[in-house]
Amino acid sequence: MAAQQRLRGEEIPRRIQTIILTIEELLSQPVPDWSQGYCNLLTPPSQAVSLQWVYRDGQLVNLPVSLLVEGDIIALRPGLPAPTELRGIQRLLQPQLFRVTKTPTLETVTRCLEDAQKRPVSVLDNERFAVQTLLERGLAPLTLMLLLLLNLLRFLLGSPGVGPWPVALLQTPVNGTLPLLPLTFPLLWLLVNVYGEVRVLNQLVHTQQDWWEMMRETGRKCVCVLRGRHAALCFTSSLLHSLGSVTVSV
Repeated sequence: MAAQQRLRGEEIPRRIQTIILTIEELLSQPVPDWSQGYCNLLTPPSQAVSLQWVYRDGQLVNLPVSLLVEGDIIALRPGLPAPTELRGIQRLLQPQLFRVTKTPTLETVTRCLEDAQKRPVSVLDNERFAVQTLLERGLAPLTLMLLLLLNLLRFLLGSPGVGPWPVALLQTPVNGTLPLLPLTFPLLWLLVNVYGEVRVLNQLVHTQQDWWEMMRETGRKCVCVLRGRHAALCFTSSLLHSLGSVTVSV
């Protein structure tokens, strides 16, 4: 649908703009003490989060690579890959000091903006295409032909209640086939996706609410997603489709 494509194209730029506004708001406030929030320098490596030793406020701390900015001084230990473009400023046998010359997050953001519309089709979308093709090219034409032959036979035999030939040969077969045609399928698929996405998002928020409050919150989030105002990337990177693909693959 055109509206869904428009929301998908506006989703990531809107999200990035929200992040920029949040950063500007934080920068306008008094500088907090972040010393308690750093990871330990001896934190073991993890494939989920890439950490890097970096000097911040005169201290050597362990930060995620995504928080590096141009101009940072990092301590690159021997054997570890460079997290981004660097320029050496010291030669030692111990971890060498380098100056960051390129902010790695900018490349990630640029790639997200350029490839937002090039994501592979999910398993759920593939199944939807298969069902839609089956309805349009198989079941619907077969049902139309069967109804047409059946009503032609009834009309030739003069069955009671068959009506005139336009009703028997045109109106009745078409009326019997219309429920099988996916005329409202894109809208129905969109609404089902939005509802499923909201249900997944609700599972991430552990709040004690009664069923009425939960229904109201679900309805409010559905409207927010349909209007493209939710913080989650529901159209570009759907949690529902990602989890559905993982479940099907396993």
